This record gives sequence, C-alpha cells and structure tokens, in this order.
Amino acid sequence: MLFFNLATPFIAFSEPGKAPKKKYRDIEFTLWDRLEVNGPKTLGQFIEWIETQTGLTVSMMSSGVSLLYAFFQPPSKVAERKTRDVIQVVEEVSRNKVPPFRRSLVFEAITQNDKDEDVEGKV
Repeated sequence: MLFFNLATPFIAFSEPGKAPKKKYRDIEFTLWDRLEVNGPKTLGQFIEWIETQTGLTVSMMSSGVSLLYAFFQPPSKVAERKTRDVIQVVEEVSRNKVPPFRRSLVFEAITQNDKDEDVEGKV
C-alpha cells in the first residue's frame, strides 16, 4: 500500500497487519476466513450445511441488511423459507433481483454452542 501526503514531501509504504486469531473448539480462524459452499441449495439445506461444518446451531442468518432466518420469526414463515432456494429468499426479503452475472453472495450467520452462548466463528 502506498500513501502520499500532498501537504508535506512524504511518501510511505505500508503492509497491513495480521488479523488476530480466534478459536472455537479446535478450529482457529480470523476475521477474513470464510466458508465456501456451492449451490444451489434451499435455505434449510444451507443452514444444515453450516451446522454440520461448524458443530454450532444457526440462530440467525442475513445477507447484507436482509434478515433471511431468525429463531424468533413465526414458525410458518421459517418452514416456508427453509424449503425455498436461498437466492429466491434473498430476492424476496431484499426486494432486489440477484443479477444473473453474480457469481457469489455473502451471508452472515449468528451461531450458538450447546450452552446457548453466541459463538463467533468463520461463518
């Protein structure tokens, strides 16, 4: 990375620092780690896949500012969304079409351990 200060004759090079490592169970991760999944998948299959990969329970899932799944949503809404393709759910909740050229989507999940404690993880 290169920085210029036009007010003074100063030019500096910089390298970003390493991301701090965190750990849950025996898995180390950083803020920049990700899980990659190939689709298509229903929302239910996607949540199940995350729970299998991490050993944690998904309590909420979002994409951008759109809340796709939450434990406190009405059971009928959760059941209906879990049977639909993830992209369809994203389009419905965000009220925006996913462009056909889009090759990936970013999701955030809130996960919990067996003691119902929120756990940060690479999800």
